[in-house]
Amino acid sequence: MLQVWRRSEAGEFRQVFAGDAPTYSERRGAWLVVTDGGTRLRVADDEVGEQRWLTGEESERARAAAAEAEVAGLQALLGG
Repeated sequence: MLQVWRRSEAGEFRQVFAGDAPTYSERRGAWLVVTDGGTRLRVADDEVGEQRWLTGEESERARAAAAEAEVAGLQALLGG
């Protein structure tokens, strides 16, 4: 179950959501979606979680893959 809490102006926490369904975060401007059998929280642009925001690790892997593809493309252009 997903629970979302917010701190009030007085500094107290109050629960703003509790449930199994995704919930929209006004503060983040995105959906909070529980995945992987309830073990992972993901942030997404859509309610079903298909357009997920990348984690830092996923971002690094994507950058590395893009760099490798660019090097391979340049090598192919140079005939090597």
